[in-house]
Amino acid sequence: MISLTKRLIHFFFIPFLLVILISTAAFASTYRFALFAPRNDPFWLGMEAMMQATCADLKVECEVYYSYDNQYEMLRQMERAMTGKNKVDAIIFQNFKLLGAQFIKLAEKHKVAAFLLNAPLSAADYQVMGKPREKYKFWLGEMLPDDEWAGEEVANILIDAAIQKGKLEKEGKIGLIAINGITSDGAAIERMKGLNNALRKRNDVILYQAFNGYWESEQGRSKFLHAYGRYPQTDVVWAASDNIAIGVVQGIEALGMTPGVDVLTGGINWSAQGIQAVESGVFEMSIGGHLMEASWSVIMLYDYFQGIDFNSEGVSFKSGMYAIRHDEGQNFQQIFSRKNWGKIDFQRFSKHYNPELKKYRFDVQNVLEQLKELAQPQDQ
Repeated sequence: MISLTKRLIHFFFIPFLLVILISTAAFASTYRFALFAPRNDPFWLGMEAMMQATCADLKVECEVYYSYDNQYEMLRQMERAMTGKNKVDAIIFQNFKLLGAQFIKLAEKHKVAAFLLNAPLSAADYQVMGKPREKYKFWLGEMLPDDEWAGEEVANILIDAAIQKGKLEKEGKIGLIAINGITSDGAAIERMKGLNNALRKRNDVILYQAFNGYWESEQGRSKFLHAYGRYPQTDVVWAASDNIAIGVVQGIEALGMTPGVDVLTGGINWSAQGIQAVESGVFEMSIGGHLMEASWSVIMLYDYFQGIDFNSEGVSFKSGMYAIRHDEGQNFQQIFSRKNWGKIDFQRFSKHYNPELKKYRFDVQNVLEQLKELAQPQDQ
């Protein structure tokens, strides 16, 4: 009888126990990452959507926190996310209002992996903090856009386009006003550096004045209207983001003028509105690529937790930045849109899923190639 009971235990209980253990192991291997964003504007919503698609492919849990431009709320959100029994495994964040160093120290305190993106620390903070893993071992890496290049490229494209459209003033100068984002944000600082680089290298442009636009379209509109009333000879409006440039377009139209004809503008971010504006000709360009930074960060963090450390390639990365012009706008809008992000196979970019992959290939062209393949009609 005892022998029969033991056999029944082995027959029913042991397989059941194995199922529990396997399920527990599978659950334990699920990582939880959190993105901390300053606001839910088109850029950050786009970044979140692509990150969510990436996490779904890698079977990673994804949380997104918006602080609505309150850096102290962001600190509180991080504290909550990194404590308790459900603490996240990694945080992804920018140097929002120059608090990036505090975010890194908080992650170190709670022993949570940290990854900086979108906006670098200040030069003074790098002097104190070092680079990733130098002084803070949980600060694993950073991926930053070349915002200085982007700011310079926006200026050069706009000035060259204005010259091509015959807008040189009698004294041989293009009249330019600039509308930046939040001036303490790393992205705004770097993009303004780029504008100044362009102005320093050229003798065919004059900067009338630079304004703060706080990344908001309404601010872009009101600052343009105010500036144009003071400088009616303005030919070009340099805008630090698509959102600001959208407001500039609204201001141009409010004055009964035609954007892209009477006054030229363009932005940065590849927002859906921005790309549509490029396609319709009211923007000269939209520069982007850094929209993918959260996705690339997720892939590297995922591989890291799988035992494949991305430090074999370094700990500081630059995200590719590209200018989309009018002749590319329609094609780009159709292929590279939020509704298609779930179709991208993000596992293709992971070294864990592709052991033969020796170097990460994080660039827009790789993603576009996948989407173009999907867009091709299939043979029946």
